[in-house]
Amino acid sequence: VIVSMKDKASGLFGNPFFVPALGAAHRAFRDEVNRDSADNQVFQHPEDFSLWKLGTYCDETGMITSSVAHESSLSPKTIT
Repeated sequence: VIVSMKDKASGLFGNPFFVPALGAAHRAFRDEVNRDSADNQVFQHPEDFSLWKLGTYCDETGMITSSVAHESSLSPKTIT
């Protein structure tokens, strides 16, 4: 799965990253939202960030498939 965090303040997607399953991306996003650090923009402004699925990657063929429409999968508001 290929995912990226989108910053609604800038209107930009961050660097995409690859995870074996969407659940792993959700866990990494939750960890970042909760990582208290002065240089962590996601922690400082969680309302500005959301996690998006951009597509899939097949590690057997090397094929990348983009989602027709990017799918928002998680925002800090949904994290408990």
